[in-house]
Amino acid sequence: MSSSLLNNNDNQSFQIPSNLQAGCMRAYEWSQELTARVIKGYLQFMKLKLQLEDWDATQLSPTPGVDKVWHQHLLHPVHYAKACQDYTSGHIIDHNPDGGLNVAAWMKRLRNTEMCLKTLLGRNKMDQMIWSFLYIHDKEDDDESEEEETDRKKPRLSRSEDDGMVSFEIRHATRAGPTKTFRVNCNTPFASSFSDFPSNKRNNLNYFFGNKLVNGGDTPNGIGMESVCQRTGERKHHTMKAVPPLTSSTRNQTLPVTIIVMDQTGEKTFLKLKRNTEMHTVFQTYGTRKGVEDLNNLVFLLDSERIDPWQTCTTLELDDQDEIFCLLQMAGC
Repeated sequence: MSSSLLNNNDNQSFQIPSNLQAGCMRAYEWSQELTARVIKGYLQFMKLKLQLEDWDATQLSPTPGVDKVWHQHLLHPVHYAKACQDYTSGHIIDHNPDGGLNVAAWMKRLRNTEMCLKTLLGRNKMDQMIWSFLYIHDKEDDDESEEEETDRKKPRLSRSEDDGMVSFEIRHATRAGPTKTFRVNCNTPFASSFSDFPSNKRNNLNYFFGNKLVNGGDTPNGIGMESVCQRTGERKHHTMKAVPPLTSSTRNQTLPVTIIVMDQTGEKTFLKLKRNTEMHTVFQTYGTRKGVEDLNNLVFLLDSERIDPWQTCTTLELDDQDEIFCLLQMAGC
């Protein structure tokens, strides 16, 4: 991106209603401090919209918290229209409430927003709580984005060529641990694969696919492992992780601790658990409370680092009343 992004229209400011902060605090039950931080993020986002002339919401997308401030500003249509026209020399900055429905396009806009913010602010000056969602990139998502450029050139499998066999590898959670690749029928229980995994403690291992704990009786079809990518028609290769049992020193730490899960809007959920409780239990409990069926739509962070489902309060060094963040992978633009 050109360095001119930093130089154009620096003296202009996007005007917001005098009661915008109060409106956000009332609507979302945010604290005054949190509201001020999210509004600052909203103003940073509007500066990017101006610099890229993204009037039709095709290049940039905000995080959900910033999007909520945008919604509140839109409740003042006359003020919003004038603020846009004064800021952009006559343009209206459009908001698309359905922008998150096309997840692939939305993720592209988020990545573009991240790149622009790094140029505008520098990563060290970005408010991690407001903008940290932009750093969540699954390798599978990145691979699919690169594939999109050559999708038309790649051969696709017909239904007759799809033999219903699923390819996956099991990786031990420790770096020195073994890895083995399997190819099984989509309706074959995982028990046989688990028994063939080369580890002396395989009978005590826990197996995870994403945030989901997988049991021996589960099947690839039952946990959503596709044999063929529905978008590209290519065979898919999946990864599971094998996690060793807790050590004796960790197992004895059964005293309860309360952790706080904060979402993008600042809403807090208090969960009481033992220090050796694995985080996939926390993910499941939180998802149930929030009505989220697919846990892979939730991303849990501690200090901007993704939390793995087999970690515990002990391994994460979480103390009583410590906070983690939960991010929902859906938003408008």
